[in-house]
Amino acid sequence: MSGLMAALIAAFGLTMLPACGDDSAGSAASKPPVQQRAAKEDKDPLAAAQKQFTEVVKAAGYLKQQVDLCFFDTGSLTNCNDGQKGTGWNLKRAAEDAADEYLAGVSVRNGLITLTSRGISLNGKDAFSLILVPEVSKEDKFGALKWKIDASSTCLAAGLCEDEKTRNARQEEKAVKEDKDPLATARRRFKDLGKQANFLRQQVYICFLDIGGLTGKNAQGNAASCSDDQKGTAWDLQRAVADVTNTEYKYTDYVAGASVKNGVITLTSRGITAGEKDSFSLILTPADIKKDKFDTTIIWKVDPASTCLSAGICDETFAK
Repeated sequence: MSGLMAALIAAFGLTMLPACGDDSAGSAASKPPVQQRAAKEDKDPLAAAQKQFTEVVKAAGYLKQQVDLCFFDTGSLTNCNDGQKGTGWNLKRAAEDAADEYLAGVSVRNGLITLTSRGISLNGKDAFSLILVPEVSKEDKFGALKWKIDASSTCLAAGLCEDEKTRNARQEEKAVKEDKDPLATARRRFKDLGKQANFLRQQVYICFLDIGGLTGKNAQGNAASCSDDQKGTAWDLQRAVADVTNTEYKYTDYVAGASVKNGVITLTSRGITAGEKDSFSLILTPADIKKDKFDTTIIWKVDPASTCLSAGICDETFAK
């Protein structure tokens, strides 16, 4: 480069473009974040395969929705097959629409969904299965279906998919790392009991309206109360307590026990450590009833006997 050219560049703040064939300006460090992430995935076979398998998971979500609609329409999973259709659902078309460059095959038999991948290579294999099993509530024939990944799905062992229990454990591990201290972890976990308490409070409220109080008479004129051994019109506290303590549900991992007696709700925790204790109680009491011409409201209070209060993992907001 001549001295004159160098002087002009310096004077006007110009920048020399790289010579043809010089790719130093296109180094990984200068690439946008999305391209950097894609480059990293290309170098990691598992990450690349996981990204591709998400297309299979998306297809599964669409098929699950169709099976749900079939079940609500027919009241059974018997006719929920990939060659059939009904009111608001079409599993024949859904199976055809699910076709994708990473999806080799789809089948739906009595609600059971099986998907097989293609073009996804990992550890010497290029085909993986995802099998989804619908479960019908024994208590409620027309309740929402609960889905689980069958243990025989080869995507599990390959690390391309994960069941709900594994996913929840991974999310919990991540959350613990983000917590500032053990007490923060305990407070976060105890909020799960608050969510279950809200569900039970809703059931108590419906019971209150049905029998005319926390104790009263049912539609048949018999003595009744808002307790966990009873049920009525649009409420079932016996089942509600069973659901709250069912460890298969995501938000019940930390609930050891629950009871409702004449509207008073008591929940006991497990797996939550604060100080030297690992079990705490939350007691919600219907302290007052407010009525106006439009509505009836139960005013709730956190009972002072709740051990979560002294532990510092709950407060009065749990009654709001």
